[in-house]
Amino acid sequence: SPGLGSPPFRWQKLETEDMRSYFDVFGRGGVRVTAVDPNVDSGLQPDDIVLELFGESVGFDGKVAVPLAQGESERVSLWFLFCDKFTNTACPCLVRRNGEDVRLSFHLQPARPLVSVDPAVPNEFLIVAGLVLQPMTMAYIGDAEAWYSYEVMRALHGMWDAATADRQVVVVTGMLSHEVNAGMAFSREDGLESINGERVRSLRHASELVDSCTSDWLVLGVSAKNLL
Repeated sequence: SPGLGSPPFRWQKLETEDMRSYFDVFGRGGVRVTAVDPNVDSGLQPDDIVLELFGESVGFDGKVAVPLAQGESERVSLWFLFCDKFTNTACPCLVRRNGEDVRLSFHLQPARPLVSVDPAVPNEFLIVAGLVLQPMTMAYIGDAEAWYSYEVMRALHGMWDAATADRQVVVVTGMLSHEVNAGMAFSREDGLESINGERVRSLRHASELVDSCTSDWLVLGVSAKNLL
């Protein structure tokens, strides 16, 4: 059965009159698109002002009117419009772009974040030169209580920088005693960025780079420009 769709954009309230005037929506409401999910072909662009979703007007506070009993209504977050929509549901949308109204329609897709939130994701790991490498997942972050790690914060803020595809954030989660790493220290959650100069896309890719290495040296590049 289909899962629930996910809004393919992040937004900012237009809380001041100057902001609404600057984006040419004074008196109309709407919210500014700050980021667009690269995994969804929505047609949205950063700085679009979303005026309507599913035919409902969006206020500058990011809220929409929901009808209640006896002709009354209550204003709730625009995310309410998505909470009962399944994947492949068409989402008609009206935006203000470069001084013109533009009508769009896109099909909702499931969220595919770079840092997986699926609790059923297998607990993979790879050990290279005593370094324990794992893909960053919400399950790992919760178990390790690593919410305030620099690498975790950077990954969460950058999840929409590019399409997810086969990418993972690979991090150092531990160090085992090994003659190669004697005397070295790494912080937990340091990111594995490259192997022999090639950027690491995922844990599987890291394993392939290690297995295919024909050089005399295997150089691991981690965040903060440290090398092993």
